[in-house]
Amino acid sequence: MNKYSLQAMAFCLLFTCGFFAHSAFAKPSDDALLYYINYNPDDDSSALRTLNKNDFSDDHAKGLIDLTNNQYALGASVDPKTGKVYFVQLDQSGAGFASSLAVLHMDTRKVTRVGELTPEVNDEIFSSLAFDDKGQLYGVSIDSGAEQKLRFYKINKTDAAKEFMAEYAYNGGDMAFRPFAFNEDDGLFYVIESVTGKVFTINPSNPSALQEVSSFAAADIEEYTTLAHKSGKTFYTASASPNGKSNIYEVDFSGATVQFNTNAEELDATGVATALFFWPVKMDTEDEDDHYDKKHKNSVYKKAYQRMNYYKEHNRAYYLESQSIYRTYQTAGDHARKVLKETDIDTYNKYKEYRRYKKYKEYREHRKK
Repeated sequence: MNKYSLQAMAFCLLFTCGFFAHSAFAKPSDDALLYYINYNPDDDSSALRTLNKNDFSDDHAKGLIDLTNNQYALGASVDPKTGKVYFVQLDQSGAGFASSLAVLHMDTRKVTRVGELTPEVNDEIFSSLAFDDKGQLYGVSIDSGAEQKLRFYKINKTDAAKEFMAEYAYNGGDMAFRPFAFNEDDGLFYVIESVTGKVFTINPSNPSALQEVSSFAAADIEEYTTLAHKSGKTFYTASASPNGKSNIYEVDFSGATVQFNTNAEELDATGVATALFFWPVKMDTEDEDDHYDKKHKNSVYKKAYQRMNYYKEHNRAYYLESQSIYRTYQTAGDHARKVLKETDIDTYNKYKEYRRYKKYKEYREHRKK
């Protein structure tokens, strides 16, 4: 067996109950990248990497996540209210595994632990989480006993306190992963049962039972490792490749049989993709003064203002770069800006967004006088 196969990977071998689920949610902003977390068994490390969300090109590393040996990052999901990236941090010790809720800081890749989800001496392993469109965090745990159970929880993102919602029989076999994601278009959570290839939904308003909605053809059943929603019934998923890497696909769950919209695209990194998510996201934020906002309400100026305030706190380098571009071209004259637009549209768009941010900021300040 290839040493990189999922059944033989270090953290799956060490984790005898070995059942992980991975998820992501949040509508991507127009300039969003598709991120994935890659676990490399060669050096027991987890790295943050990016992809072009349209054709899976431009696969490159952002850097290692600030985790030590025997720590793993599972099930990353983005809060649509704040843009923060949450994940399950799994810690291995001699006594077993403990799972915690943690925040990944995208600019530094540092990790902040929020609180405990399951203790280390426990048959239940908390393995995945996903936000709904209102910013409520949910999660899934796996009972590693003789009768495999999938448990569904509501989670407090401030202290990791969890509320039990439902429990389901689940055929996990000896496969290691449980792909799990939220679909903001229909309000349902989706999960793949990799042994059978069945695709189920969970209704958070009535989570009493899993509902089968689609199924992979027998020839397409693989160990899918992660799931991220794109739009409608379309998702991204990944599976192990024979070369010790991962393949990524775009799939459609609208029919009785899962349809593949793309061929397999092998990722560059050695190891396994343990999470997929979009970042930055279109945040669902509200301005407390909206009812006074007549001219710019819900305009591109207001959206630019919200995005720049977000970047200012969560992606300082991007904010400062946009500010510098604005200062350079604001006084450069119309001709220079026209040339910039024709020759470097990405830089021009940063200038334009920061200009809109400034205009909306000035508008708000003037309105308060």
